[in-house]
Formats: sequence, C-alpha cells, structure tokens
Amino acid sequence: MIIGVVAPISNPTDYFSTPYSKGVLPRMSGVDIQAQMTSQILSAVLDKRPLLSSLSEIGEGVWVVIWSLAGSGIAIASLSNRNSFLLFLYTGMCIFILSLICFVFLLQGTWIPLVPSAISLFINSLSGWLLLKHWSQIANLKILQNKNNT
Repeated sequence: MIIGVVAPISNPTDYFSTPYSKGVLPRMSGVDIQAQMTSQILSAVLDKRPLLSSLSEIGEGVWVVIWSLAGSGIAIASLSNRNSFLLFLYTGMCIFILSLICFVFLLQGTWIPLVPSAISLFINSLSGWLLLKHWSQIANLKILQNKNNT
C-alpha cells in the first residue's frame, strides 16, 4: 500500500506531466506515478513479465539499414522478373514479416523500431525499382549532356 496525498489543494507542486497528460487526463500526482512504477516492478517479479528494453542507437540504426538494404534487394529481384506487381507483393510480404518480427520481440520484452524500418524498406524498394527501370534513360541523358558540353 502506498500512502500519499493526491488532492491538488494540499501540494500543488507534487503534480507532474506525463504522456497521458496531453489528452483528457490532467497531470498525475507523485503518488500515482510511484504506484504505477511499483505495479510494474511487482508484475515483473511475480508474473515473470519482462520489463521493456530497447536496442542501442547504433543497433537501431543497423536494424533500419538492414531493412533498407532488403528494400533494394526487392527492387533488384522484381526488376529482373520485369513485373511491377511483384515489387508491391514482395514489399508487402516483407513489411508483414517485419511486423511479425517486431511483435515477437515485443512479447519478449525488447522494443524494435517498426515504422522507420517499414518506411525505409518501402522507399528503397520503390525508388530503387524506379532508378533501375529508368537507368538506361538516365545514362543516355548524361552521355548527351557530355557531348553537348564538348
């Protein structure tokens, strides 16, 4: 049992802004915050629920780069088949697999960035596919510009 005062009149400096304070809920009292922390610690010990952890900044960066390289691989694979439908099919499958991986890690107690990885995967697959599809036109344009400059 945690004992404390939650009335705003008694101690107005014991109220703190939390992410929930931005919406409908007002600022939380210090006793409520301590109760939440205690509940989380007890759940971790008694229920064997893992506490959330995350990768380091370097680890998160490597994670995003790996998925952006996967997007480039998707672009190359779909271009070699000459089918633009495969680009969206492969990208959708990879985003689904990425979501499943992030969910499994979350169940184990590790937070892995999903949205930046999915965005980089999608952007690299689409831009890589467009670049590779029009590469001969871009190369010919550069050759014509070099001829005009000489």
